[in-house]
Amino acid sequence: MPRKADSRRSQTARSGSSSHHVVNVEMTDGSSAGSANGIGFCIFRVPQSLSEINQMAYQPNTVPIGPYHHGKPQFQKIQEHKQRFSLDLLNRTNQKRDKLKHFAEALKPTEEKIRKCYSEALAFKSDELIEMMVLDGCFIIELFCKYYRKLARHTDPGHDPLLTEPWVLPFLMRDLAKLENQIPWFVLQRLFDLTLGCWNESHPSLSDLALSFFNRMVQRPDNDLKKYSDWEGEHLLNFLRLTNNPDSPETKQKPNKFLRLIQPANKLHQAGIKFKPTHCASFMDIKFSNGVLEIPDVNTYIEKDWRVHWASFKNTYFSSRWSLISAVAAFLLLALAAIQSFFAVRTYYQPQSSPNPSSPNHQ
Repeated sequence: MPRKADSRRSQTARSGSSSHHVVNVEMTDGSSAGSANGIGFCIFRVPQSLSEINQMAYQPNTVPIGPYHHGKPQFQKIQEHKQRFSLDLLNRTNQKRDKLKHFAEALKPTEEKIRKCYSEALAFKSDELIEMMVLDGCFIIELFCKYYRKLARHTDPGHDPLLTEPWVLPFLMRDLAKLENQIPWFVLQRLFDLTLGCWNESHPSLSDLALSFFNRMVQRPDNDLKKYSDWEGEHLLNFLRLTNNPDSPETKQKPNKFLRLIQPANKLHQAGIKFKPTHCASFMDIKFSNGVLEIPDVNTYIEKDWRVHWASFKNTYFSSRWSLISAVAAFLLLALAAIQSFFAVRTYYQPQSSPNPSSPNHQ
């Protein structure tokens, strides 16, 4: 179950360590894959069998966060934006530029704890890892702040491409919600306390800012979001999962020893499973009972979206080689019939003209 925050989160109601639902794999040394030297790691790499199918679904497209994709050449430009956002965060709180060094010193004692959050050994040196955490953490906090103030119309983002270009924000949101693209929540919270924690109590918490930022994707009412203003997670993705499905029976059950993959919707339909739309606050509130799978309507507009109809058309007529051949043959027959009809009508309305009697050939 999720844990609530300290300071303005003074009531610790639940433990965050038990919320991470992972496959319990026994290691060769007899230890569990869900722990590292007694401290549970929570940031994993996606299994190769899944990432090879579609790497772009699991790896960042625009911004790398944390050590797994740090330093890749395609992300060199975004590193400049991270530096700019970090300085904007300092300017927002009237702090000098050299304050970033103090942030690194504040995180230094937690280095071992940071390393143990990741499921594999990190090859970064001590200073490199801490500087990465400071830069990525300050970037995330300032991104949340800029977006929050933009929604509240407190400031004009000007020509900041990360906020004004319509295609950038969706990519940023998806990247920040990917498993391999995470830093520990306690790092974000520590940096938040060092930068914005001195503000008055009316200022939104880190949880408020995160919920507001990601609400563009899930679109929940403000009253639902207020319930989680003092919640925490192990990282951003875990926080989103907890706040979107806090009462799920899954979080209360022991993890299964074997991973069971869910079949595609068309196979479930062929097996007799019926689908029923529901209206719930959380898009993760999925229930199955008596052969009926109840799924919330996350985006009702898809009923009129041409991509949905096109996908249905492909699934109906191009699901196999024989259905494709049948569809092509039917199309050819229809085209030939249309051509034949065209010439028949053309001949009827434009009969062959009779010879001109005055012409020399007629004489």
